[in-house]
Amino acid sequence: MGRWLYFWQVGGFIRDDAVRGPFVRKLWSRFGASPSSIPAFIPLNHDLQAAVVINTSRTGQLATFDAPVRIVFGAADPYLNSGVAESFHAAFPSSDLVLVPTARHYVQVDEPEEVARQVLTAGGQ
Repeated sequence: MGRWLYFWQVGGFIRDDAVRGPFVRKLWSRFGASPSSIPAFIPLNHDLQAAVVINTSRTGQLATFDAPVRIVFGAADPYLNSGVAESFHAAFPSSDLVLVPTARHYVQVDEPEEVARQVLTAGGQ
């Protein structure tokens, strides 16, 4: 994968310029470093489409999971949008959904304090 494409694609997930540059450079550096993240990345993406198809057919099984689930999504995520978040919420009967208004795809990078707060208060609202 070309460096430019990587920076464009992964960088597009992160809202803030000040965070995007250093964070994406750090991720990119792990590709060529030793140990490299490439051996994990390639297989993950190689069978992604097949895994999505297989696991989508199992979505009904999520309804049997009765432990509390907190779903935290970035409301401004252009890829996994709020409709996807609502689908996850509907699939887990004991879930609650938090849409962080200003966060994009990497909600934990865009709004780390809010995500931490949501995780730490899950189940004890």
